[in-house]
Amino acid sequence: MPNSKGISVLLIACLIAPVVHAKISQWTPIDTSEGWIKVASAINGIEGYSIIDSGANLHAINEAFLREAKLELRKIGRGSRVQGVVGEEVVGNYAPINVRVFGEELEFRSLRGLDLGDPNLQLLIGAGFLRHFIFQFDYPQNRMRLMSREAVNMKKVANIPSKSARGAGAPLVKVRLNDELDVWLVLDTGSTGGVLLDRNVVDRTSWLEDYEQSAGTIQGVVESGQTHSFVLPSVKFGPFDLGGVAIRTQAEGKEFKMFEQSTYTGTHIPRSSTEAVGLLGYQVLKHFVITLDYRSGRVHVGTRASP
Repeated sequence: MPNSKGISVLLIACLIAPVVHAKISQWTPIDTSEGWIKVASAINGIEGYSIIDSGANLHAINEAFLREAKLELRKIGRGSRVQGVVGEEVVGNYAPINVRVFGEELEFRSLRGLDLGDPNLQLLIGAGFLRHFIFQFDYPQNRMRLMSREAVNMKKVANIPSKSARGAGAPLVKVRLNDELDVWLVLDTGSTGGVLLDRNVVDRTSWLEDYEQSAGTIQGVVESGQTHSFVLPSVKFGPFDLGGVAIRTQAEGKEFKMFEQSTYTGTHIPRSSTEAVGLLGYQVLKHFVITLDYRSGRVHVGTRASP
């Protein structure tokens, strides 16, 4: 399983010194217009963007970018099996590469090759980076920053039940749905929807009868799957009660791999489904400033940046 060695010690040398000295880094602009957290990046002098994905337990390089840029990176090993929401496939592993991101030249290791569409998308950045710092994602102001653990006491300020998933360590948050059910969801900055919820959970309620449904699809890294969607009147996320949140679930008779086994690929790449029954994505997160300690799983949800 990927761990913090997935990103080079060069990252620590470049980033942790100024962060520890200043306690809190400067704000970095992000683009959330498509539902992802996108940051500027460059590989071999080619400019593009990368996505920060809190639900991902490894890093990936976009095969579409490699094709467009005509870059031939060295493959290592025999490949890795990646399981999507609906299917699975074996993908290549690439040797370490240097990426300019956050104003520094960093070496990323343990890269999987995934076809992520837009050739301007270069990397998907996951746990190997996130576990080193406390992150603050200010969705309303389209910015993010890093904090040292000396800068903020997350045990004291966390204001929502949360924890790290066993195994992959993805952050889980407890969310109350319609004042009826408490569920554990992966806090997933790589998911562009509202809430993706296991059909087995939905079937324990009357929601599919109570609320108007619409049919759709969800696109995983391997293939797409059929879904049903409806709008739930109330979703309680930490101290906040949101109305009109879209819930997606698999169509009747369809199974999503992410709900069957302990490791899966949701929006992009492998994640842990232990205890989690779904994903919490952008359509909820976009209202808030999310402060996240990936290592401990502690989360603070607010409407303004602090400290």
